[in-house]
Amino acid sequence: MIKQNHTALDKTLRTEKEDGDMIKLHTCLNERSEASLIASTIDDNYNQWAILYRTNSQSRGVEEALIKT
Repeated sequence: MIKQNHTALDKTLRTEKEDGDMIKLHTCLNERSEASLIASTIDDNYNQWAILYRTNSQSRGVEEALIKT
């Protein structure tokens, strides 16, 4: 997705890890269903997960969904 942003500065993304799971793309109808999907995907190993979002305001729905689980 980052490569598709033609206005961004050119940069090379890399990782030190050789293999891993492929990125999964999901389409959600709204913020609440997105937060619910995220919370239901995360297992008990919370320290193995990172949730990335574009703006701080997006964190609230995810926080509430995680509290419910």
